[in-house]
Amino acid sequence: MVAVSVIMTAFNAGQFLAEAVSSIVNQDFSDWELILVDNSSTDGSIERLTVLDSRIQLIRLPQNIGRTSALIIAMSRAKGEFCGVLDADDIAMNNRLQFQVDYLRRNLEVVLLGSLVVELLDNGHESLKNSPSGLISHDQLAERNVFVHSSVMFRREVCVSIGGYDERFRYAQDYDLFQRFAMVGECHILNVPLTKLRIHPNSETRKSGGQNVRIADELALAELAPKRLNLSLRGMQLNKRRQALCILERAWHEFRRAKFLSAVWLFRDVICRDPKMSWLFYLVRGRPTPLDLG
Repeated sequence: MVAVSVIMTAFNAGQFLAEAVSSIVNQDFSDWELILVDNSSTDGSIERLTVLDSRIQLIRLPQNIGRTSALIIAMSRAKGEFCGVLDADDIAMNNRLQFQVDYLRRNLEVVLLGSLVVELLDNGHESLKNSPSGLISHDQLAERNVFVHSSVMFRREVCVSIGGYDERFRYAQDYDLFQRFAMVGECHILNVPLTKLRIHPNSETRKSGGQNVRIADELALAELAPKRLNLSLRGMQLNKRRQALCILERAWHEFRRAKFLSAVWLFRDVICRDPKMSWLFYLVRGRPTPLDLG
């Protein structure tokens, strides 16, 4: 058994894929395997991949089955004590695996471990992404997904025991999994950046065609959170605001498509879910810290 199975799915990752793979090969920690699932890329990125290492398993799918299903395949091949996730366009810092493995072995109550991330823009500018750290409460997870998927490591056996990734969620499969981790153990975020998160317009979640699916996933998980997590009154308020924000975003999309009646009915639902309109202050002030109601 290896210590860490790094799972990566790729679809037309272009020039970024080689850098992502190299960032794992160049880790200070050597007891790993990389399971790379190519989701039927058509841009030649896999053929141009020249990083050679016997610890890399390449799985090429004959057709694109979606990211969640590809993650499920990667997990089915994983043999590690821990699983780490890295997106095909992101970069793991050289000390990432060692740092996270050491922390998980010292803190047996932790089932899910994230880190801070550095956002990397197309122009090369880097900035630290604002994020909470330490023990993540159920209230925080009910308000939004505070973990960056490409930064997390978790205990493989625990992941298997809670059912792994759920293919019902095409966009927010990570948020669903993180909520279920929180049901069985502690979830922490390290107060140190260990991943560089690439911000570019071609990422799957930024393409306009996926927006409706993203909103639907986020709303479904916001509605599931109170049933899964132990929430305080404050956490319930945060969660209601999150539901309202999801529906407000859907209403805005309907309005832009000139579906005014649909937009009005959705806006009515926004008010019903959050009568105090805490979402209004949230939007006016910009996204506050996860436990600030505004």
